Amino acid sequence: SPRQHRKSPSPKSQSQLALEAIGVSVSYGLVPALENANLRMRQGEITGIYGPNGSGKSSLLWALQGSLGFSGSVKLADDTTPESHSPQLRLKHLALVPQNASDLLVLSTIAQELADSDEFAGAARGTTAEIFRSLAGRIDPSRHPRDLSSGQQLALVLAIQLAKGADVVLLDEPTRGLD
Repeated sequence: SPRQHRKSPSPKSQSQLALEAIGVSVSYGLVPALENANLRMRQGEITGIYGPNGSGKSSLLWALQGSLGFSGSVKLADDTTPESHSPQLRLKHLALVPQNASDLLVLSTIAQELADSDEFAGAARGTTAEIFRSLAGRIDPSRHPRDLSSGQQLALVLAIQLAKGADVVLLDEPTRGLD
């Protein structure tokens, strides 16, 4: 089963709970993918979940985000649950960068992805572009997002998710495609 490792940047961050999962189990039909996972995340804290392939790490992240059915409970900082929010409002609380980042890239140019992200997030124009530039350097915004390297696609999707200002950002395979 997946294991958890925490790094807390400051003692102050330990006071504010961002997410708590208790007894989370996920099954695909009759096949259990994850059984009885418990997790507590605090604001400002970095938590790593690690384990062998097939141990349920991705299933846990999708369940936490509210896009995958599960048993158990997940509670956010405001005492609500992810599934109690509409998908759009849920992203203000919990953003997920999936294992295949390119799955979230659907527009024809990087510029369109960046502008759409700002609009969706209600952020000032150029917010997502600045985050992307800080992660990947200068890249021609007229390029198609699927023409980027895997690492650049990951940086673009991470920028899109960070622009939402979510309380919790979940990263599935965050170093995939990076050198």
